Amino acid sequence: MTLAACRRRAWGMIAAAVLAGCGAGVEESSVADGGTGGTGIAYGSVTGFGSVFVNGVRFDTTSAAVLLDGLPGPDPMSDPRRGLAEGMVIRVEGTIDPGGSTGNASRITYGRNLAGPIGDLADVDANTRRATVLGQTVILDGQTVFRGTGLGGLTTGNVIEVSGLVDEQDRIHATYVEWKADAFQPGMAIGVTGTVEGLNEGRRTFRLGSLTVDYASADTGDLPGGVPANGSYVAANGSSFGPAGALVATRVGPEVEGIGVPDAEAAEIEGFVTAVNGPNDFVIGNQRFVTTAATFFKGGLVTDVAVGTRLEVEGALMAGLLTADKVEFRDGIALESAVAAVYDDGSLTLKGLPEIAVYRNPLTRIDGFDPGKAIAPDDRVKIRARVTGGRVVASKIEEKDVDPEKTKVELQGPVGAIAGSALVILGVEIDTAGTVLRDAAGQPLAPEQFFAALSLYDLVEAEGLLEGDGTVRWSEVELED
Repeated sequence: MTLAACRRRAWGMIAAAVLAGCGAGVEESSVADGGTGGTGIAYGSVTGFGSVFVNGVRFDTTSAAVLLDGLPGPDPMSDPRRGLAEGMVIRVEGTIDPGGSTGNASRITYGRNLAGPIGDLADVDANTRRATVLGQTVILDGQTVFRGTGLGGLTTGNVIEVSGLVDEQDRIHATYVEWKADAFQPGMAIGVTGTVEGLNEGRRTFRLGSLTVDYASADTGDLPGGVPANGSYVAANGSSFGPAGALVATRVGPEVEGIGVPDAEAAEIEGFVTAVNGPNDFVIGNQRFVTTAATFFKGGLVTDVAVGTRLEVEGALMAGLLTADKVEFRDGIALESAVAAVYDDGSLTLKGLPEIAVYRNPLTRIDGFDPGKAIAPDDRVKIRARVTGGRVVASKIEEKDVDPEKTKVELQGPVGAIAGSALVILGVEIDTAGTVLRDAAGQPLAPEQFFAALSLYDLVEAEGLLEGDGTVRWSEVELED
């Protein structure tokens, strides 16, 4: 097959490959490399079955106790999937083998973020919507697995169940959405999980996000001291609303947030970076983690870790601190160059990479630019992105220091085609002849070794210099998988 023909086929397959690596539902999932064996815990979205895949680890669930919103799940004879579904964020406790690819689950816990009627619904772009449900902001996009509905099938008033990952702005990035009803009727089970704020003991109310919860008649017996407290993480459930729109809770109970244990020989967590404490000290969700000189990074560098970055982190957990053996960036597309053009539809292109149109939306994080400054041609930028709906959509655009020569170009993404010494990343043809080829550890490889290790959809990073005619002279290509 010619390289041009490969390119024509590549884009039709790239989106599926990127989504499979980012938690979208697939029946089978490739396993992660490395990992720390031993008793452990994994927290993340389900990516496949046969038993169940979480963060690239295949867990045997045959003997596991399964809890779904606090209730026992079905036994494996009646339901091999144990009531779980692709996209659900779950906590798996058990053992993980030393290779980090398989494990045995002893306990699986699923707790929805919320279930309730959609109060507001707006389009962010052609492939992303933002909903307000029970006072919480929910992001719906190409990484959301839908059950009983679809991205375009939802309307205001629909009752849905949501599971997802929470970012630093307390927005829920839905990995799973299940349609429950066209409209809410009193008596339907609804509820929301979150951190208690604005506790008013006199009125017996508190807030979860912008939702007021009335707990005057709720069962709170499982809470410490039998009462809610500001800063505590709880689930509030009920079946009706008060006159002012407050959730009338019938039960308020404690919930486990994130990993939920202080110690584990092997721990894995998927989520968004919510704080940066120092050059090697971060928080993902509510879990603090640190990196060391021995930490392996996939899809980025330690300097790329920033608030809002979506990661998967693996390592050993001791006294509440996770020391990372491996950090994987879930938005695996990265580009760096000078801006070539900015278009009215919100897209932009970079010099040397004209084949890639990068789209922005209101969720795109813009960093490093002076207040009020718009992105303009010749600005040097580094972009983190993912493919959704066939488009490259930026999750972050960061202004970089000016390159006086404006010649450095970097591109990272999944390989869509291979022909001879050339490969294609996001439609960009890269001829590796004469380049330095490296493995994922940065060690040089001979061409035959490099291509023997390379497969379609592998993540690859390429670096080069912009020539006077606008093309790129590629100098280095490195495997990231």
